[in-house]
Amino acid sequence: MIGTEGFEVFFQREMAHPKDWDELVQVDLDSDRRPVPVEIRRVAVLMPNWLSEFIIALSVVTRKATASKYEFSLIVPERFVALCKKLSPLPVIPYNRKNSLQFLDSAALVKEASIDKLFLLPHSFSSAYFAFKTGVPICRGISAEQRNQFLTENVSSEVVTKTQHLSKEYSAVLETDYEEPSLWPGVSIEPHPHYAGYVVLCPGSGEVTRRWTGFEELVKLWPDQNFAILGDDADVKAARPVGRRLPHRVINLTGQTTLDDAAEIIAGASVVIANDSGLMQIAGYLGTPVVAIFGGSSPAWRKPLGSSARVITSSDSPCQFCFKRECARHNFDCLESVLPEDVIAPAMDIMRK
Repeated sequence: MIGTEGFEVFFQREMAHPKDWDELVQVDLDSDRRPVPVEIRRVAVLMPNWLSEFIIALSVVTRKATASKYEFSLIVPERFVALCKKLSPLPVIPYNRKNSLQFLDSAALVKEASIDKLFLLPHSFSSAYFAFKTGVPICRGISAEQRNQFLTENVSSEVVTKTQHLSKEYSAVLETDYEEPSLWPGVSIEPHPHYAGYVVLCPGSGEVTRRWTGFEELVKLWPDQNFAILGDDADVKAARPVGRRLPHRVINLTGQTTLDDAAEIIAGASVVIANDSGLMQIAGYLGTPVVAIFGGSSPAWRKPLGSSARVITSSDSPCQFCFKRECARHNFDCLESVLPEDVIAPAMDIMRK
């Protein structure tokens, strides 16, 4: 069996033997792909595997599907299926690649859906191979040398840049006009009944260069306010100091909610304060007011959706938006120079009363 992390390694190893690989691919090419249909009726989108990218993509797909004559389906990583069903009415096909058998089972589900055209949003080689194994006759995605043999429509890799919003790249792949993220109208879901009006804090982030640590001080400086802290198991350590001496008004839920639970809590929040993360993107997608703090990553690339979003960055750090996993200067100046007062003021300005 091949684990998730091993798929790319496996494919790269196979590509080291081009003759054998070319023969395998040619056998697949001759047997797997259906003829191109006379008329396209059913389309599907292979969604990203990371939560931030997934939510941004969902906004673009939703806009495209609303204005389209096609029947849309979403091919969704299994861990996002429940969340996706809460956020979107579009049909979902679960995608699982934990091992080779589940990878092929997922491809078979897509094949059974008789999809005419497949849009690939991930960049990986394995996603292109998966799309090819579905037998869908038209596959459109970002061009890359090793992927192109599996794509019938190649989108120039020039659209892949971190100097413009990620939704612009997804718009190019999905063949739809780009709209500024601030124009996203938001989506309504039923909020969680127990946390209505709370300020939701999301102190976690995938990398330390995106993790502002001023939440503990922020809670102390904002009296007479209830807070709920959200995050996954990896965020428990970062959240532990926040409000630990104020349990009467700070509820720490990190590691205790599903993604769809978190979405319900965010939906009822008065405002969300978050580092650059998937939960930040969920807040923007739902139209909940959100203050987003950026350090090592750039808001030009991943600022939250909607008009009720405010972005906080350092005013004088020369090395911000470095996109590095570790701080080259070892001082995290782009984050440390952001004060709690810099965050509280815009949060109070946009919060639901």
